[in-house]
Amino acid sequence: MAGRDNTSDRGLETRLQARDDHRTRAAASVRTAYADVDAVLDVRQRIRFRTFELRMERRQKELLMRARVTPGADRPSQVDRAPIRPGDHLYTVGCDGLAGASR
Repeated sequence: MAGRDNTSDRGLETRLQARDDHRTRAAASVRTAYADVDAVLDVRQRIRFRTFELRMERRQKELLMRARVTPGADRPSQVDRAPIRPGDHLYTVGCDGLAGASR
């Protein structure tokens, strides 16, 4: 039985390492994509683009939360529309300090 646990642990370790490698590659890909976008936009356009992204992420969360509410349940009368602040971004990007690290 101990051999079976070792095999399972090795398999889990391999899968965990593959997941970590994928996340590292994906983060690098996102950084590269942002650098490419930043290369063609001026600073004001980049700010508007980042703000647009934050608004779309917030809207997506709102819609997901509405979809998760069970039918017939009391729904909130007003959706929280707090202002977008630095640090609200879902993932780390090179955006000149306009968005913070991932949470």
